[in-house]
Amino acid sequence: MIFWIFDMDDTIYKLEGKFDYNRLQEDQELSKTIKKLPGMKVLFTNGTHQHTINVLNAMKLNSVFDLILDRDVLGTVKPDPKAFQILIKLCSIKKNDICYYFEDSVYNLIVGYSLGWQTILIGNNPDFNDKLLSVIIKQNGISVQKSATINYSFKNIQNALSHFINRLP
Repeated sequence: MIFWIFDMDDTIYKLEGKFDYNRLQEDQELSKTIKKLPGMKVLFTNGTHQHTINVLNAMKLNSVFDLILDRDVLGTVKPDPKAFQILIKLCSIKKNDICYYFEDSVYNLIVGYSLGWQTILIGNNPDFNDKLLSVIIKQNGISVQKSATINYSFKNIQNALSHFINRLP
């Protein structure tokens, strides 16, 4: 099975300056494109449940995702591996399934990459060089260096989805 896993803030939408729900607009093209994707579509966000619902309502994306996992549902946030394990369990993701993971945070992509997912970095990320990434993460107060490869990088979600839609059978 194919899974399309999307972060929300700064991935599905990006607002410059002060955040205001009234500045979010319906995106019919994004909605149509995500609906065309074969397989399960999951929204996987660190946003609160109310924030997630407000964004989806403002952008008229309420019916696009098969499953919405936010910080209130998960009880934790990315990049905590527990959040990913909950997603895997709720979606019944198996080792041979294909997962495309769209995210604006390099830190969150590291866990997805370690799970064998196709990692797609969204946005302008000046610290991202040559699809090879090495970052320092604090774990239990100790700095640990982690390395990962990002499979794809796109300026925005529309460019990323166009890339994948054009390659569907």
